[in-house]
Amino acid sequence: QFLYFIGGGGWGRTAGGVMSALKTEVILATSSDERHPFTNMTDGDEKTFWCTTGMYPQEVLVGFQGDSVNLSKLKTVTHSVKRLVVKSSCETQPIKFKVVLDVELGEKGSSLQSETFQINNTVGSGVRFVKLIVQSGWEDFSTIHSLSFDGTVETVEPAPKPSATTGPPAALGTKD
Repeated sequence: QFLYFIGGGGWGRTAGGVMSALKTEVILATSSDERHPFTNMTDGDEKTFWCTTGMYPQEVLVGFQGDSVNLSKLKTVTHSVKRLVVKSSCETQPIKFKVVLDVELGEKGSSLQSETFQINNTVGSGVRFVKLIVQSGWEDFSTIHSLSFDGTVETVEPAPKPSATTGPPAALGTKD
């Protein structure tokens, strides 16, 4: 099931360098509570949430539907998250992650922690997967109410196909 984030006044994604909320899929979370599933992070309702199970760290893996994206912002609404680490992967599989963000959030008591993080383009370019790690919490349980990513979809031009009249691409060479 693919989910959409609301951002910038609209749904979904756009190409051609136009900033938008990006089309994403939550792939997995390391804790599970049927009353608070990970799909709550992306349902657009800050009253619903995904909940850690009382042990740290906890991870959430998000994919961008096979597209590479250039991330510019991460917006989170959380409760009782103390340390949040965000990593990105540019690989076609969720491997070889690099740190994008490592931040300690202030304690807000019973209030939600609403944060917007700017993503450096050197670590936010060509991203296919993002891993959010709740490293520690202010309480035994932490919650993520909302996640959204802003950026652009990388447009990759397909390689031209050889035709009968033009022959193979020059890089392939010809056999004499």
